[in-house]
Amino acid sequence: MDSQLRSQVVFHLTGRQPDHGGAEQSLPPGLRPALLAPYRKLESIRHDFPVVLAAGPGEYVVSLAAAVDGALRAAAPQGPSGEAMRKRALHIERVIREAAANGAQDTLLQAWDTAVASAGTDDVWRREMTAVRNALAVDGELAGCDSRLPSRFLRHAWAVVQGEKARAARVRIDALVLRLQGILRADYARSAVAFQAANLQQTFGGTHQALFNFATMSRLLSPAASQGGLDTPRRARIEWALRTLREQVFFPRPEIVTRRLQTTAASRLTTCRLRWIPTASACPTCCRC
Repeated sequence: MDSQLRSQVVFHLTGRQPDHGGAEQSLPPGLRPALLAPYRKLESIRHDFPVVLAAGPGEYVVSLAAAVDGALRAAAPQGPSGEAMRKRALHIERVIREAAANGAQDTLLQAWDTAVASAGTDDVWRREMTAVRNALAVDGELAGCDSRLPSRFLRHAWAVVQGEKARAARVRIDALVLRLQGILRADYARSAVAFQAANLQQTFGGTHQALFNFATMSRLLSPAASQGGLDTPRRARIEWALRTLREQVFFPRPEIVTRRLQTTAASRLTTCRLRWIPTASACPTCCRC
């Protein structure tokens, strides 16, 4: 075999390039096999990344391709009549993927709106892409396949799991609060205060109040107030338990969490009191900031 052909075969099979003396030459940096040249820019081909860190119920991480496929199944007509719509939606998906690869920090819906606004001005285009956008079942931050993905994925998964636990605990706490309030209301309804004329009058609508003599009604019903009821120590325990459940901070009500997050974002904190979370402009999981 000719020596030049032999060196070419060696280079093809092993990637090594010997010189004429048989010694191996170093190749220029940045080279890759020619068969992989079309995949030099992964954002130009369709793959699972970026992923959507979903903020709603259901799966907490969904690939961009899967989200677009689901929207197209719901919005695009079946068969050849929907082929143009599918191609346009896949073009928007590619624009979003390229933007995420270049460092864009948007949610899926924000990135979709930006891509549609920059892709074209045709009314049919916008109408079809709006229909696909409305059919997207998830929304959330887009995360590309980079060095920050593992930490972002773990923080997001942890927040979702803790949110589910908090919602379950909140349901139990709210049920206990309602039961304790029911006990106190039932005790109040059998107390002497509840049978006073003014309090009895408040339990009737304004239309019918003139039809009753509440003083006489109070005198007739008052003997029932002395039957049963909570003793003072038991009432104190129930009121203490109810106050503790209302004031607990481990599982705050959703509106309280929202106010805290808004306050944190407005103040633009650069550090978090929980040391395991790095610097963040708005901490999504810490309820003590």
